[in-house]
Amino acid sequence: MSPVRKTTSAGGEETIHKQLRRSFKMVGQQVTVWQEASERSVSVVQSLVNHAEQLQCCRRAAKDGCSDVLQRFPDLKDRLEFKLLGSMEVILARLKSQLLTMEGVCKKHTQHSAYSLNAYHIHYREVGVAKGLVRSATWPSIADMLQWLADVDLLYRRLYAEKQWLYDTISYDNLDEFPSLVSRWKRNDGELTAVKNVLAHVAFFMEDG
Repeated sequence: MSPVRKTTSAGGEETIHKQLRRSFKMVGQQVTVWQEASERSVSVVQSLVNHAEQLQCCRRAAKDGCSDVLQRFPDLKDRLEFKLLGSMEVILARLKSQLLTMEGVCKKHTQHSAYSLNAYHIHYREVGVAKGLVRSATWPSIADMLQWLADVDLLYRRLYAEKQWLYDTISYDNLDEFPSLVSRWKRNDGELTAVKNVLAHVAFFMEDG
């Protein structure tokens, strides 16, 4: 439920602005949360790729029959593969933990975007559509800020969905896909500069609050 409550007409615009400031404060805080989880996830993915390379070498050696050690110890390949797969499962659990953190960031943005939009819906008759479109030299318009919150929400949810899809498609039966996993995992992370740009646009608005 939104924390916004209906006030007098004189306070309608102020109420919207207060909610917008709460929302953009959250955006600024969650930039760090996402960035830290993203950096940790890249390290985890690299570890997963390293283990996948070892697993692939083990399988190739057994298939080619080129290892004297494997020939002398027929069960060694199965034991090595079992150990590697167990380690990879642990790594995947660590990766899932980072994805859950990213999902939490998405939920906060969706929630606050809804809070701010709800504040406007409650007070738009008092504020007026025209006033909601007015921007100054230092303050964006209410409409601008609502749109930016929606855009940031959409961006985070898309980036999270892309990483979750990569996670879901990881398969030990398709080890040839692992070498490119790190680059695919990081592929669209640069788009988050858009969030910092938004925060720069609302910097004076936030300071004046």
